[in-house]
Amino acid sequence: VYLFEGMAWERMLLHSWRRANRGPLYGYQHTTIKSLDLRPLTYLHPFCDNTQKLLPDKLLVNSLVSMKILKRMGFSSTILREIEATRYNHLAKHTDTMNNYTLHKERLVVLIVLEGLELVDIFILELLASLKVKEMSDQDVHFIIKPHPNGKILVSDFMLKTGTDVNWEVNTTTMEEALIEADVVCVSVNSSATVDACNSGLPLVLIWKPDELIRSSLQEVNWSEIVTNSDELKQLL
Repeated sequence: VYLFEGMAWERMLLHSWRRANRGPLYGYQHTTIKSLDLRPLTYLHPFCDNTQKLLPDKLLVNSLVSMKILKRMGFSSTILREIEATRYNHLAKHTDTMNNYTLHKERLVVLIVLEGLELVDIFILELLASLKVKEMSDQDVHFIIKPHPNGKILVSDFMLKTGTDVNWEVNTTTMEEALIEADVVCVSVNSSATVDACNSGLPLVLIWKPDELIRSSLQEVNWSEIVTNSDELKQLL
């Protein structure tokens, strides 16, 4: 079983696995398929000069929405199999608790979720570092930064080099645990973590790097909740 995202290494894995005749191979869709994300289409093109497509024995799909998207792309229903969206199990388990969150009285705790794309994460961290928190309110504001598991940026080193006066810490726990600590969630508009954030019951702020195409997992985007600079973030918070 491998993670199905439409990345180049997946085709290399398929090619090597088939040549070695290792047995069944399953692609597991572990997150959402974003709108305008065309990477899965690479599976439907012939591999090198071979006219045969490189496909797993089964694609394990975690939602009816994703199933429809993949069928529209041209994937045969014979290899698609619906399974449980295990990544989001915690939402069903803790929805009642999260929807009844209590705002911290002594300070506002803001969770910043990074996307894992280097340029986007740098944009978010620079936006945070330039935030003038003293102009926001009399209430103390504390930021919890959650890096992406595959992120390349050393967040602590990056933030220390900025010399920012923002009160921050790095949190490497699960999304489930990080959300419980927060009063507000800030996440990239294109991150799959928007699903966790939207279902947490917490106020949501979407961060957009303006030169990035919006390919959000959200079916509808509230444009009033999107920020592109520190002044807009300060105003929303």
